[in-house]
Amino acid sequence: MKKTIVVTGANSGIGKSLVEELASKGHNVILVSRDSEKTTTVYENIKQKYGKNCVSLITADLSNPKDVGILIEELSNLKDQIDVLINNAGLLRLKKSISVEDIEMTMSVNYLSVYRLVMGLINNDKMPKRMINITSELFKKGDLNFDDMFNPKKYNGSKAYSDSKMANLAFSGTLYKNHKEMLEVIGMHPGVVATDASRDYPKWVIKLMNKLLEKPESAASKIIEVALSDDIKNGYYYNQSMPKEKISTYINDEISEKLFEISKQYLIGAGGEK
Repeated sequence: MKKTIVVTGANSGIGKSLVEELASKGHNVILVSRDSEKTTTVYENIKQKYGKNCVSLITADLSNPKDVGILIEELSNLKDQIDVLINNAGLLRLKKSISVEDIEMTMSVNYLSVYRLVMGLINNDKMPKRMINITSELFKKGDLNFDDMFNPKKYNGSKAYSDSKMANLAFSGTLYKNHKEMLEVIGMHPGVVATDASRDYPKWVIKLMNKLLEKPESAASKIIEVALSDDIKNGYYYNQSMPKEKISTYINDEISEKLFEISKQYLIGAGGEK
């Protein structure tokens, strides 16, 4: 059965492979990515290969609350229900950088944009049927310092990435607890993959990673297996395509709920919009 599937971070790496494979299967895929020549090229190539009815494009910089607001509005106006939302966009910055609203960029993209997008859709009665939040095993090294997690005074790129993935998974746990009757929530580690998320590394390191790490196509196939499955374990953390434990096994409800409450100040239209 044809499904409507939204993929963020879809102009390279895992996201690009997701869109290509899903379009090849005849699904209605909505590509979400920054406005760039690369995004346009990916979109036009897939449209030419699989047909204009298989893919559409919404451009958005997920670190910008105004863009996320527009994205929420456009998705909320879709005629069809969103069957699957794959929150794939992510990055790892070696040096600290700040978004337009003074949020550390890794946390802004990897967690806060996911929170804003999902809560915006829920508040607009456009809740997807299934949501897959792409995370990483590195979340186990994360530590949420609620005092300065959105703009830490001391910055370490690897720690920022781990913290953002921990926040992403904690949010998944809260969504499951609050909406499990209506929404299927999966936190998923797709494998250790060579992607553009590590673009800040030196070129020789990236070249070596591309040789040693898993290819984006392989990771995308695992995500799609879970995205299209008729039998998933709701509220679970998946290591690649296999369910491991309930999300609450890794991050307790108290931490998840505190993060959720702190994040409310960044809701679009509630203080987060500049």
